[in-house]
Amino acid sequence: MLHLLNAQDLTNAPSMDWIPKLIKQSGQTPIFPVPSATPVCFGLWINRNNNHFNHTNKYPYYMQPMQRAIEFYSLGPNYKPSRIPISIDLSWSPPTNGFKLNTDGACSQTTQKGGFGGVIRDSAGSWIIGFIGSVQNTSPLATEMLALFHCLRIAQLHNIQPLEIEMDAQAVVHRSTL
Repeated sequence: MLHLLNAQDLTNAPSMDWIPKLIKQSGQTPIFPVPSATPVCFGLWINRNNNHFNHTNKYPYYMQPMQRAIEFYSLGPNYKPSRIPISIDLSWSPPTNGFKLNTDGACSQTTQKGGFGGVIRDSAGSWIIGFIGSVQNTSPLATEMLALFHCLRIAQLHNIQPLEIEMDAQAVVHRSTL
């Protein structure tokens, strides 16, 4: 694709006239529903702007935007999952008064590595504060409890109250009410 345009046109062009020229010269392929040069041109444009505004002279690596485009289009509207998807309607409901904490944690039982996070929103649904973290040598219950602990600690540090807590870990909810 890059052979369609002289490298001098790319680096010395005062404007971006080379983008439509390259896109018009390339056609659609079975992989891309847009002209195949579009993702490459986007990557070249990003590289050109980075060079201009950061006063650098890095040569564009045209394969990176192409690889990203292939990944995007392969996961796009024509993507057919290997399993039948199950649709679950989820919705966030605002707290009756004050703030709402949503937290979650998960881990791999084989590697015992886990991750957790949480978010606090106000009654209008606006994001107030959030966090993420990781943990080693853990269990699903411990990861969920750690997520709740960190979120409560953040709420306490920022004096966020009254606070309604919502989480999907029944075992943590049960242990917290004992």
